[in-house]
Amino acid sequence: MNSMLVNIRDDDTNALTTKNDIVSAYSLFNDYKGITLGIVPFIHDSHFYMLNGSDCNTTKCKKLENYEANLSVSEFGEYMKLSYFHENTELIEFIDNNVFEIALHGVTHKFLKNGAEFYAIDVPEEDVKNAKRYLEELLKRDIFYFIPPSNAISENNLESLCSNKLSLLSSANPVFKNKISKFVFLYGKYCKIEHLSQCLLKKYQKWNSSFRGVNIINSVTFGPGMNREDFIKKYERIARFNGFISIATHYHALNRDEKHKQDLFYIVDYFINKYEGRMATIQDISNYVNKKK
Repeated sequence: MNSMLVNIRDDDTNALTTKNDIVSAYSLFNDYKGITLGIVPFIHDSHFYMLNGSDCNTTKCKKLENYEANLSVSEFGEYMKLSYFHENTELIEFIDNNVFEIALHGVTHKFLKNGAEFYAIDVPEEDVKNAKRYLEELLKRDIFYFIPPSNAISENNLESLCSNKLSLLSSANPVFKNKISKFVFLYGKYCKIEHLSQCLLKKYQKWNSSFRGVNIINSVTFGPGMNREDFIKKYERIARFNGFISIATHYHALNRDEKHKQDLFYIVDYFINKYEGRMATIQDISNYVNKKK
């Protein structure tokens, strides 16, 4: 195995994120190389409501629905307004002066009664096109990767990624229409692997694949309350098999919990030192994967 490539996927940067939010979250790192910021171009207030407490689930979506129903007309009008990333001039300048990789993280990150934006509805292809164009022109760089809010994307919404030349970066597989689609995906992912039996036994897992014309890179989530030793034990063998690891996190979670922030740094440091690794963008990882084909 070549030296391991290590990436941090950080979600939820938006119009209300401050420069200090990002600086504080990564204060233990020497620079920002190998950090992929998932940016929401037009953030909806439901995102902030869902940040309080547990992850997105049916119960919490129902509470959101009840919360919205009890807003007054004026409150609901304010609630439905979007905040636009171009208004965040300080953070844009900070990003421009550093080496972050940028990914598109949804369009509005809106939550509905049945889940996250790209799972709950079929998002129009034009919306994805406009969101991508907006960030590319604003940040003066090309965007090649899409991170679905809550790691949830339906099979139908993959078409919007394909037509907009976006690869998928997610900690979960797409939600398939039926068992046939799921079989086609899994067959395409594993049938050519030398270690097929190990994959089926979950000793190994392939972290790159493609489906319906969309290239897919899998990340793995290190969330609040997770044990760093358990994380390493669970994913080290798989990371060694793939030659890379992309660790998904949120800057706001790192800033709420100093131990969580230290544990993330520990994990990154562990993989880099043990496997003579380096911090890498998802583009670096994609190039590495393509060379192996």
